[in-house]
Amino acid sequence: MTDVINSAGWRYWNSADERLDGVDFAEFNNTGAGAQGRRASFTKKLEKEVTIGEVLGQDYNSWVDAKYVA
Repeated sequence: MTDVINSAGWRYWNSADERLDGVDFAEFNNTGAGAQGRRASFTKKLEKEVTIGEVLGQDYNSWVDAKYVA
């Protein structure tokens, strides 16, 4: 990531917003100037990459159009 990216990462617009309860703000293996420095307190660095099945569910092939999956 270039230095155009704020290394603090994400920030809540409203910490009382219940829509954020199930949201994870995480990163894996980012490099470059934008990846340097302090992160927001609610973020985490992942030890391994996340699979598409972990995000969408193991049955994603039954409902995701395969031409949009790389």
